[in-house]
Amino acid sequence: MSKKYDFTNLKDFFDKVNSIGFFERLFFWSNIVTLRHDAYAEFKNVDKQLEAVNDELNKANSKIEKLDTSMEHFKETKANLEAEKNSLEQKKEDLTTQVKELAKEVSGFKKLETKNQEDQKEIMDKYTNLVKLAEDRIRDDRKKREDEIEERFTRMKETWKEHQKNVQEIVKRVCSRHNIEYVDKVPFKGDPDNTLNICDEYIIFDAKSPSGEDLSNFQNYIKSQSESAKKYAKEKSVKKEIFLVIPANTVEVITQTYYNLVDYSVHVITPNAIEPIILSLKKIEEYEFAEQLSPEDRAQICRVIGKFAHAAKRRIQVDNYFAQESIDILSKCYDLPKDILEGSLDAEKSGMLNPTQERRAKQISIEDLKKDNKRIKKEAEAKDIDTKADLNVIETVPLYKKED
Repeated sequence: MSKKYDFTNLKDFFDKVNSIGFFERLFFWSNIVTLRHDAYAEFKNVDKQLEAVNDELNKANSKIEKLDTSMEHFKETKANLEAEKNSLEQKKEDLTTQVKELAKEVSGFKKLETKNQEDQKEIMDKYTNLVKLAEDRIRDDRKKREDEIEERFTRMKETWKEHQKNVQEIVKRVCSRHNIEYVDKVPFKGDPDNTLNICDEYIIFDAKSPSGEDLSNFQNYIKSQSESAKKYAKEKSVKKEIFLVIPANTVEVITQTYYNLVDYSVHVITPNAIEPIILSLKKIEEYEFAEQLSPEDRAQICRVIGKFAHAAKRRIQVDNYFAQESIDILSKCYDLPKDILEGSLDAEKSGMLNPTQERRAKQISIEDLKKDNKRIKKEAEAKDIDTKADLNVIETVPLYKKED
């Protein structure tokens, strides 16, 4: 801030000196001296003030230099800040562009999400409809199966109710066809369902059927009825083989069809086995006593039985030989390389033999066996296997051990 200086005395002194006359110099010089003294004092004061101003000026110059330095620094900082500002503005523009692009993508994603939600809702609706259809179908199938089961049980119960009557009709029909005596009233205690008289022996066919739908206890029921048949078997005139006839649709729950009791035995059969069994029992009537057979018949029977026994024993001997050979071969298989052995074991596990299933009361036809044997021979010949070799060499192997 500038400071005003007072030069009044000095100005008056110079004005007085310039305008003083001769007389004033002579008579009023003292005034001039006084005025000069005041002007000088004022000048001195100004000089001091100038020095002070110079000091302040120097300080001001120093501050200006510092300010100039600071100004350069500020300019540099300003330039850096402006550069940084420009960079940030560029980044801002880039980010703004990215934000716009992301906003577009988000908008697209929102549209896609909306579409996916709509598709998902449509799929869920279809799924719900399919589930409902499936549940309805399952419910209908279950109802249908339940109705079928109920109908089957109804038919089974009707069959079981008529079982005794059906068995009686079958037995009477077989007896009538083959001229066998059917006994309506037995001469001993008890009342079996069906009784035949063959060779003065009473043969009992007793019909047994479940009392209800639950077959879980039918096996135990048959067992108890087998034990109860003792009341018939203790009669001398009754054959010690009792036949219990059960419905064919209950066979699946019967695990035991033969009971060998102390004084008698019980056979559990189905109605379709009645006729073959009766016919086999009727054969006894033809050979009531062995002594009534002719010598030729006896010899023929002995030859058949002996040849059958010899063939059976030979078959056991041959099967035992091949079984031992098979075991030896299997033992050697474990010496094969590991990968081959593991592959063989896997193939063994996946294999399955499924021989013909034997069905109860079904006769094995000799003609069928001959046809099967002929077919096997043809297949063997097709593979160059000699089936006409001298197989009698087996007869050179002794059937029995030599006595020491």
